[in-house]
Amino acid sequence: RRSSDLGERISDQFFLSIEERQQIKYLIDILAPFALYTNGLGKTKGITVQYVFKVYNELFDHIDIHLIKLRKKRVPWKVAMRQGLEKAKEKLAKYYGETDSKLGEVYSIATILSPDQKLVTFEGDAWKTEDGSTPFVSCLLP
Repeated sequence: RRSSDLGERISDQFFLSIEERQQIKYLIDILAPFALYTNGLGKTKGITVQYVFKVYNELFDHIDIHLIKLRKKRVPWKVAMRQGLEKAKEKLAKYYGETDSKLGEVYSIATILSPDQKLVTFEGDAWKTEDGSTPFVSCLLP
């Protein structure tokens, strides 16, 4: 009988409330693309440098979608989740900023030379500067 009581106490410690389950589900939804890209690119034996911009853009979009969903939430764990996402976006932006260097030109060239990426990656207003140029493409011009 005593071991039964112990078993009940242990199982009660690991019981998740509905709110805790929601938190875990939401966290998994947020982190899934990060895990997918980290594992996928990390296990690939081929060259992956040409996917740098695509991956960053998809991760930024993913974070932005969740930030919009959490914008008006007031439940403490959702507020904390939003604050964590804002910090994650800052960190991602820091690393993304490193692509705007001489090494960034290597990423651009690799992307442009990739048969499945090419210049399509750099189309759209998001890539243009105030003067209308596209820096990652202009690095190829004399």
